[in-house]
Amino acid sequence: MLPASGTTGVPGASTIRCVPAGLRNKATINNVGTRVYTADSAGHLQFAIYTNGTNMRPANLVSTSASMSLATAGVISSALSSKVQGGPGGANVADKFWFCSNTDSTKATFSSVNTTSAFGQSIIGASTAGNVLQASGSGVVISHLSCSGSACKGGSSTYGAWPSSLAGAGWTEQATIKMPMMAIQFVSVP
Repeated sequence: MLPASGTTGVPGASTIRCVPAGLRNKATINNVGTRVYTADSAGHLQFAIYTNGTNMRPANLVSTSASMSLATAGVISSALSSKVQGGPGGANVADKFWFCSNTDSTKATFSSVNTTSAFGQSIIGASTAGNVLQASGSGVVISHLSCSGSACKGGSSTYGAWPSSLAGAGWTEQATIKMPMMAIQFVSVP
C-alpha cells in the first residue's frame, strides 16, 4: 500500500474509487478502517475488496465492510463481511487485488493515498505514458481509478450497493488525492 498523505479533498458521494494492493505472504484480513479528518454527521463510508482482473483492473467482489458512520473525526473501523485470505496461495485473492471505497458524504475528508512516487501508477497502468511517468516536480499523476453511475458495471455506483463484479467498468484515471486510505487488520499470518 502507498503511504498516507494527510487530509484529502472530499471524495464525492456515490463514486467507487479503487487502488491496487498486494500481499507478499499469505495472510488473512478481518477488519478495515481509516482516519476521518472532517466529520459529516449524516455521512457514511464503506470499503470493499475485489479480485484483480486480467486487464489489471478490479474484477470480482470478495468482501465488504459494514457502513461506517462519519459523524465523528478520528479512526473508524469495521469487520469485513467475510475474512479475506490473500497472498501467494491465498484462498480468496492472489498477491494482487483491489481496495475500493464508496461514501454517501459530500463533506467528509479522510487520510488518503499519497501518489508522489510512481509505484502505484506503474501497477495501475494508463492509456498514456504521461499519466504513469511523473515529470520532475510536476506533482501527482494517477492516484486511483474511479467509476460512477452508468460507467460502473451494472450501471450503478449507489452507496451501499457493491456490484458483484467490476470487470468491464468504464474507469477514470484519477490524478487527485481523494481516495480514503484503507488500513487493514490481519487476523492471522499462516
